[in-house]
Amino acid sequence: MRIRDHLAKKRRIVFLTAFVCWLVFGIAGFMGSPSKHTGMPPLMLLAFAGFMGCVFFMLFGLRCPNCKNNLGYAIQWPTSFWGISDKLKFCPFCGVELDKEMKDLRTRPSSLSETRGGPPQADG
Repeated sequence: MRIRDHLAKKRRIVFLTAFVCWLVFGIAGFMGSPSKHTGMPPLMLLAFAGFMGCVFFMLFGLRCPNCKNNLGYAIQWPTSFWGISDKLKFCPFCGVELDKEMKDLRTRPSSLSETRGGPPQADG
């Protein structure tokens, strides 16, 4: 599976979950009557929390599998609804090609400082 396909699959699942939460929020708001509840119905609050969780995940949870940096803003291009835009060819942080196979990625960094761009830590 390519990196682009992996990210697109995650994006589709979260987008569809957010859409279902949005629908449940609207239906619960429409069906709930003010005479029964003094505030928002609990189902409406749950659906709103689910929708906001999906939005935050789309913005901050979609990460490059190679460097683990946030790609949320970069892959939310409106040109490609179900996938990742073909205009985005590389990770803006580590430069890995998004059409590269997931199994061909480099090994994970051994320390957090290497992930953040700092010098490798000497053992001992």
